[in-house]
Amino acid sequence: MRLTRIPDTYQPGLVTIASFGTTDQGRLAALASAIAAAKPISEFSDFAESVHSQLKDWKRSDVFSVVRTLYSLSTHLADDELSAAELAAQVLEVMRSSGKDSLAVPEDRRRQFLDSLSHLLGIDSIRLAAKAYGLRHDHERWLCEVKVITDLRPVFADVHEKPDRVIVGHTLRLGYHEDGKHKEFYVALNGSDVATLKKALQRAEDKESSLRSLITDSGLKEFDHV
Repeated sequence: MRLTRIPDTYQPGLVTIASFGTTDQGRLAALASAIAAAKPISEFSDFAESVHSQLKDWKRSDVFSVVRTLYSLSTHLADDELSAAELAAQVLEVMRSSGKDSLAVPEDRRRQFLDSLSHLLGIDSIRLAAKAYGLRHDHERWLCEVKVITDLRPVFADVHEKPDRVIVGHTLRLGYHEDGKHKEFYVALNGSDVATLKKALQRAEDKESSLRSLITDSGLKEFDHV
């Protein structure tokens, strides 16, 4: 599928890559070296932290922006069987046609941008990590935040008198990502619900442990534990 737009989340990374000029090849080389040296990890934040740990003179936000953008673009390489150069050309065309000044790449720097982006997209570690990330998050929604709020609620027999009884309740807040956006919803729980949830989570942990034993016995290697 041809790239037609660049979500706002990934634009800062492209702006940083586009800023590399002929005099910034040292920074580009350092970034490429750090990415190549980072162990492929399916979780974006862990991979980005590994890259940043090798780039002491880089702002953390810049490293995360670039890696986030490369993760996203690399999924197109896996899904569409494009070459890095072909995808970079599509990216440049979308940036040019967006009409946004922030995404404008001067004509005399376009070749440099294409070479820089192609080079970064061609690094094995980022492609492998992005592929694992895509497989792990190939769902309509995925969890990113959990919080349980516990409170007391008075029971009024008469609204004109002080209550002498209360109930204890919980509210489970689940934050998740969908279509590149953060969303959340709330679920009311009582004590019995909390116990049921704990049992379900314990069962999930037990099944995960069993599957990891199966992985070891079969001679396979779990991606994030290699």
